[in-house]
Amino acid sequence: MSDKTRVRDIMTRKLVSVDADESVKNVAKRMLESDSVLLPVISEGRVTGTVTPLDIVARGVSEGLDPEQTPIRQVASVGLVFCREDDTIEAAALAMEEYRIRRLVVINDNLEATGLISLSDIAGLEAYHHLACTVLSHLEEPSHRGETTIGHSHGDVG
Repeated sequence: MSDKTRVRDIMTRKLVSVDADESVKNVAKRMLESDSVLLPVISEGRVTGTVTPLDIVARGVSEGLDPEQTPIRQVASVGLVFCREDDTIEAAALAMEEYRIRRLVVINDNLEATGLISLSDIAGLEAYHHLACTVLSHLEEPSHRGETTIGHSHGDVG
């Protein structure tokens, strides 16, 4: 691969997203059915955050919330770390390292979520395998921030 490889060249285009008002129970089922561990949360046509199994456990189950009645927006991570389809692989990897995450939502020029890119996708490219290993080693170091902050990368989709 050349240094001109872009996110769009390796991202996963199969994207399952969920409505912010969908129940925690339905979202958990959709995660299982789609074998997805990161789902963008959509409200009024815009990506407003993401949800992972950890979000469901940490903010839903552990708090005793009713999974049939609780909307996913109540347990989802607010904000979005993303990259653009035309970003370089290096830029995506650096965003993952900075925010201590393994996956990014990919957006297009119209600010629509079009896919996901993971650290595994990057590691699968021979030319970027070392970069992915370096990022992974930093992700596994203890955090010095107290907690991970979810913010914006390359601009704001909202």
